[in-house]
Amino acid sequence: MYNKHMKTTIYYTDISAFRDEPLFERLYRSLPPCRQEKIDRLKPEGERCRSLGAGLLLKHACEEYGLAGEDGFLDRNEYGKPFFANRPGLHFSLSHSGDWAMCVLSPFTAGCDIEKIRPFHQAVPKRVFTGEERRLLSEEEKQGRGEKTFCRLWTLKESFLKATGKGFAFPAEDCSFSFDSGEIIFSLRGEKNDSYRFFEWENLPGYCAAACLHSGEAELPEAVFVSFCG
Repeated sequence: MYNKHMKTTIYYTDISAFRDEPLFERLYRSLPPCRQEKIDRLKPEGERCRSLGAGLLLKHACEEYGLAGEDGFLDRNEYGKPFFANRPGLHFSLSHSGDWAMCVLSPFTAGCDIEKIRPFHQAVPKRVFTGEERRLLSEEEKQGRGEKTFCRLWTLKESFLKATGKGFAFPAEDCSFSFDSGEIIFSLRGEKNDSYRFFEWENLPGYCAAACLHSGEAELPEAVFVSFCG
């Protein structure tokens, strides 16, 4: 059974095999109606596969926590963030991009984001990054690391915004990230803030992935790859 001492776990999966129609249909039928309805509203094949992957990871995570079926009882807050209707002490976050989907399940309020590293429009940093972040990005662009640095900043920022439960309704320029000898430095409204912990994974070439936990004492989560093709 779930208890508050359980560790945070990150689950991730490769969704590329879901383009096989018989496999997609078999896995789709294993999901609760709320996830099936979400998938049904999507048109592009890639989006359907990514949503399927996110749903499968949440289902798997609940089963691992001894809470099979809880993924079928979700509600949403006023900003649209989903949460467990019957388990107020358990939190999750989902994300997907390209060929990957991820899920974080935690006793702490959590957010996660995964993004494929790709060229970005220069208008985006001006809209959501702070002046300090834009200066860092500019320096990294001169070294040929602009796309990856943009992706790191974006995934960290979005993981925090998801953890707040407000998403981009929370002013993105109120939070800022920098790096010091491998350490992630987080500032909130201009002041360094240690009440959130941030983690990054770099084991997926061509992608950035980050998680945020609202706990200054949270330990590094375990990252677990899950295959649904067996």
